[in-house]
Amino acid sequence: MKGFDYLAPEGFYDAIEAYGLPSTISDIDKAAQTNTHVFIRTAHGLTEPIIVSGVAKQGGPISPLKSTLMTSMGHRYLNDVASMTPGALTLSSSSCSRGDPHLPDDLIKLPVCMTEATNDSLIFTCTIPTLQTFCLLEESFQYAYGWLTNWQKTVAYILSPSAQEPKTISMPSITLTAGVSPMVITNHDVPLLVNKLELKLMMLPTDIMSFMTLLTPLPFPSSLDQHLSL
Repeated sequence: MKGFDYLAPEGFYDAIEAYGLPSTISDIDKAAQTNTHVFIRTAHGLTEPIIVSGVAKQGGPISPLKSTLMTSMGHRYLNDVASMTPGALTLSSSSCSRGDPHLPDDLIKLPVCMTEATNDSLIFTCTIPTLQTFCLLEESFQYAYGWLTNWQKTVAYILSPSAQEPKTISMPSITLTAGVSPMVITNHDVPLLVNKLELKLMMLPTDIMSFMTLLTPLPFPSSLDQHLSL
């Protein structure tokens, strides 16, 4: 089941209310999604229309916006929880971490909880127990709006481990067994990969030298040096 194929409308309406946007946006969307004609393409051609209401199909113009607004609520929820949870990842200067700030900027701290790209995401923490906590929170949130994690494609990563790590770790989730409450925790064993990081099938840099390379200014062609004041 892919939640992005047909989005539950309640998530979009909850986001409209949570962000203080006009309720007329929800009213217009409800009218646009009422009695929608859906056709099934078969080997013998298109079927007669099936009438559905309250869903936005994948590929529709409103679908990406709905998906972004809905998942952003879970992202903000995770940020709020992370601010009070030991083991959450927070970036700061070395002076700040030593408790010896020299400049006002040394007091700035940047929490890093999650990054998303359509139907793929990465959750960041400093410890495995905190990762398990955040995973269960996001699983519970997304289930309310029809999203389900594909556990066969789920992987855990660890960067610069201090000791030998197991090849798999257990991640908690909701339960989808018929007749059992979804709030009962089911654990899934997922591969634990060392010093690797992947998002949308693209390997990401995992060492400081790679990041510094990305931050190195690109040289201007010599012909531009005469005309640009840098």
